[in-house]
Amino acid sequence: MSLLFLFAFLIPFPLFFDLLSRSFVVHPVVYNQVLVEAGVPVPIGLPAAALLIFIAMPRVLSLRVSRTTAISLLGLAIFWAVEFQKADPLKLLAMSLPVLMLLAMAAVAARPRAVAKIAGGYAAGLLIQTLLHSASILFYSPGRETFVASSRDFFGFEIYQAMLSYSAILSAAGAGALIYALAQRTTAKRLAVLALASPAYLIVISATRKAALADMAILFLINAVLLLKQIRFPKIYMLRREALTNAVIFLAIALAGGLFILFSPREISLGFALEQRSGNYQGVMAALPTLDFSQILTGYAPGWGGYSNLLIELFVRSGVIGLFAYLTALSLAFMRFGRALLASAGELSRSVKSDIYMKSWFWFALGTFLVGNLVNVNVQLPYFMTNFIMINVCFVHFLVRFHDEDAPVTEGGK
Repeated sequence: MSLLFLFAFLIPFPLFFDLLSRSFVVHPVVYNQVLVEAGVPVPIGLPAAALLIFIAMPRVLSLRVSRTTAISLLGLAIFWAVEFQKADPLKLLAMSLPVLMLLAMAAVAARPRAVAKIAGGYAAGLLIQTLLHSASILFYSPGRETFVASSRDFFGFEIYQAMLSYSAILSAAGAGALIYALAQRTTAKRLAVLALASPAYLIVISATRKAALADMAILFLINAVLLLKQIRFPKIYMLRREALTNAVIFLAIALAGGLFILFSPREISLGFALEQRSGNYQGVMAALPTLDFSQILTGYAPGWGGYSNLLIELFVRSGVIGLFAYLTALSLAFMRFGRALLASAGELSRSVKSDIYMKSWFWFALGTFLVGNLVNVNVQLPYFMTNFIMINVCFVHFLVRFHDEDAPVTEGGK
């Protein structure tokens, strides 16, 4: 079990190994340049997750495969059949890893003790990483411009994918911590959880990525709904500590969004964001009338990358067949994974499913995943997907434990 904790602890660290040069991707940071290419970079969290799954997987797996798993694997096989001779095998593997890892983690969820070790190890690793990086930002940030640039600087060394998968993961982790804080019964516990999440938000705000601002907007809406729910009956709820604390958090999210916009050196507007990618969309629209039936079904441009939109990327490269096959495989894998996590709650499963904070996390996780793949295709980034899966494991585990602590003691439990 200690190995599970160790491997989970390593997953959030953004250290990459280049398979081509057979060396770690470690370069001194240059503030006016961003490291974009690094051969074939593999995050250390990927082999750590593979070893974790190998250790935690039940030794005797049932020969009976669920319908959800079977259809998911069938969809992935169809996607491979369409793309095999057109796409880079490494890209195909990167697109397949999320489906396979979700299905594997669904099997691991059948062992609650293993899930507890994994959640604890990952949370500890993420906290250490954010604390160290926050110290780096504060140490290397005497002015505004260096403060923004140092979001990709780890004590003088470049963080690969700092502006993509790394900041996206910290944004999701911070949101999970905030929603979990809202679930706490006492102000002291809420403040403790928020304090632990503050280093992640320091990094997210300093990176000033527009996708992270979208995460804040989703959180703002979720918190607004929760706050309105608590003050629905003013005479009863207005003076409750929960409502007052949520109001403070509501204002804190608004302040974080304001700081985000203040420190951003780039224009932040929906029109500007659409303008940045309008060329790709216009190119696809112009190509549609020229396509024959087979191109619509199986794609018309070989290769991968360049569109920054998962739906467009799948349609252009693998057509309608590949698009629906892959989305089916991924959606069902997520469904299988989510159900397995909730089932690990045992008798508390029903109360956890109906919990307003679990629903809040579901809508946030869905929203951030959709936004991230409509503007950056995060699903193809192993660091993002590995950590996104682990964040979901952590949130569900800790919320289940929270319900367990609040559950009434029965006669037999005395």
